[in-house]
Amino acid sequence: MGTASYKLLKVVGGRLRYADVTASSEFGGGCSISVSPTAFAWLKSAYGPDAEWPECDAHRAAAVAGAEFALRHVADRDGIPEARVVIDRIHTAPADTVPDDVAYAAVFAVWQALGVEGSQLPALTGKRTKPGASPDPFRPFAFSPAWRSPTVLALASQMYESRDFGAMPILADALQDAGCDRAYVLDHCRSPGPHVGGCWVVDLVLGKE
Repeated sequence: MGTASYKLLKVVGGRLRYADVTASSEFGGGCSISVSPTAFAWLKSAYGPDAEWPECDAHRAAAVAGAEFALRHVADRDGIPEARVVIDRIHTAPADTVPDDVAYAAVFAVWQALGVEGSQLPALTGKRTKPGASPDPFRPFAFSPAWRSPTVLALASQMYESRDFGAMPILADALQDAGCDRAYVLDHCRSPGPHVGGCWVVDLVLGKE
């Protein structure tokens, strides 16, 4: 069984992105992902036994999504058996954390808990980096300019300005019509979310990262 923590701390477009996730893994017994009931124990210690931010449920879901991504990434690698993964801790900051930040940190925490090493692991921990300075598991490709059709740009701009992301499934259709064939991009847009400011697909469409 391995345990690892990953801290995302970087500045993107003048905004701090922060999330700190701890994950543990145990090989054998099939593949599963769960979130510990004490994942937000630090919050209760700081603010009282009933403390729970409205964002906690979204951050739990994001951590699971990140863990799923991490497991899919290594599923076909030799020497990586099926594993049970537990998200032990999710540390966030209200002003600096969106669900995608938690998912990002969860990916690398799970990889390290599984013992995955090498070029997949960018040196972000404890550092502020410039946009594009390190690879991002949710951005492992060059976003084609051809995908920025007038409809795609209009939808992304509208959601970015209004902070109403209800049109994300429509954005997926528009991206697909424009030639985007990246399943994880389209699946993200069509997922129930929540989608909030800082959504990496919208940022990519608008060239903000």
